[in-house]
Amino acid sequence: MTEPRVCFYVADTSWYHPLLGAGPQGCILHNPPASRLPRFLCFYLGGPRHFKGTTADLDGPPSRVPRQPPFLWTGFSKGSPLSSERRITLDRKAYIESLSVPQTKEDILSFLGLAGFLCIWIPGFATLAKPLYEASKGSLLEPPDPTKPIDTPFKVLKQALLRAPALALPNLKEPFILYVTEKWGIGLGVLGQMSGPSFRPVAYLSKQLDPTVKGWPACLRALAAATTLAQESTKLTFGQPTTIHSPHRREGPFVS
Repeated sequence: MTEPRVCFYVADTSWYHPLLGAGPQGCILHNPPASRLPRFLCFYLGGPRHFKGTTADLDGPPSRVPRQPPFLWTGFSKGSPLSSERRITLDRKAYIESLSVPQTKEDILSFLGLAGFLCIWIPGFATLAKPLYEASKGSLLEPPDPTKPIDTPFKVLKQALLRAPALALPNLKEPFILYVTEKWGIGLGVLGQMSGPSFRPVAYLSKQLDPTVKGWPACLRALAAATTLAQESTKLTFGQPTTIHSPHRREGPFVS
């Protein structure tokens, strides 16, 4: 007898799973039909991550779920997908390189979950991932829309993962700098710090703007992008002083 398969999901505007829907507290599915279950079950905590297991895996705080696949294990200790220099390790790169073009919506979502775990390494991640998100919309039982080919978007995002640069660890004793712009309704930014005369990237940020915001003039979209990414950056800056640079001038604070 197979053990129950469980899916735990915490909803966030940047990651929506069509099978589970959205809800602030998430939900758990016991013994869902295997044909409707994504290849990797989705566990969201500060970024898309995946695991497979039973209700025993959900005992205790979500941050202590023990059965994530080795690729998605967090931290900088042994077994981490990232080395102490904040680079993706060679064996994980080999795994990414072995991935083939997704054939189903479940495969697309699985790849996006894996890529999303590494999104801070990818400049313009939301822009690169957008065609794949569009192709995964609708029922998981239906095949991807043939009018929205994903071969090229998949290969571009895959290569971006393989070329992911090293990032500096944030120094909470030093101020931060956030460069922000807006393109195609997506806020794009790079957060970093100065090390002598050099700028050290700490994270690449990208996020879809609200549909209403996308209809605003360019100057207001840039302001919305700066505000959104400034709020996102606080997950890394922990309230340390941050100077925001944008192509559009703005007087006054971005975040109250």
